[in-house]
Amino acid sequence: MPASLTWPPTVQWNTPAGEALGTLVANAPADPSYNRLIIFGSGALQMTVLPELLSADIDISLDIVQPSAQPVSPVAAEEVLRRAATITNEQSGSAQPLVQVCHWMTFQPAARWERRIHQEQKDGWQIVFPHPFDILFAKLRRLEPKDLEAFERLTAATGRPSESEFLALCLESYRDFVPRLEGEAPHLPSPVPRGDLRKNVARLWPAVWGRSINIDREIVEAAEKTLEMNWYNYPPELKNELARLAAVENKVSQESGQSPSLRTEATVDKKELPGPGR
Repeated sequence: MPASLTWPPTVQWNTPAGEALGTLVANAPADPSYNRLIIFGSGALQMTVLPELLSADIDISLDIVQPSAQPVSPVAAEEVLRRAATITNEQSGSAQPLVQVCHWMTFQPAARWERRIHQEQKDGWQIVFPHPFDILFAKLRRLEPKDLEAFERLTAATGRPSESEFLALCLESYRDFVPRLEGEAPHLPSPVPRGDLRKNVARLWPAVWGRSINIDREIVEAAEKTLEMNWYNYPPELKNELARLAAVENKVSQESGQSPSLRTEATVDKKELPGPGR
């Protein structure tokens, strides 16, 4: 009987990937502006849910998406991390995987992946482990033999993700499955693996869940139908409140002799005008 998948996990720092990552963060002092490391790929699966899964490298990226300007350049911060990775790889034994510092957009998980992460502190770093399902979704973009093996090994060991669980993940990211016109520019930049996601899903489903899948009907159309239902079925009290606010706005606009749109524009313009002495 498969073991259960436990999340949040007990991170296995004594695995080959864990030891390599531990050496890295010891060699790289964390910068307060960029101290968040995202661990993904098979190395992350080894450390969290599948310790017997071997990996030749451990993929990491520096989280450089920040809400405001930082005093340190992200390029400089990433370069410090790359130098530390070089030192770590030179010091590592033959049994340890190599640390690979990836472009920050290389890892492309499912939508809402941040809600499912596990995070730990180590040597001043915030170490982020995405949920195994999100790691598998990112592997789906490429789906080389080792990526398919990760799917098969995890489902064999834990029974998860089930077909319905992974389908729900695909529904969250349904826009990635919408067919693109020939010659149309890809929606992902060059650092991101360019595998055909639709073709990869068509390969994955029979291999893991033993049946073919109708991508348009079961993913794209199903997601759009759900969105349409949820869009119209918002709480009645919200609808009533919006109607009340609209009525108040119309009344004020009529009394002032302005249309609601003109009144709104005038208010915005007034707010943007500099005051005396500015």
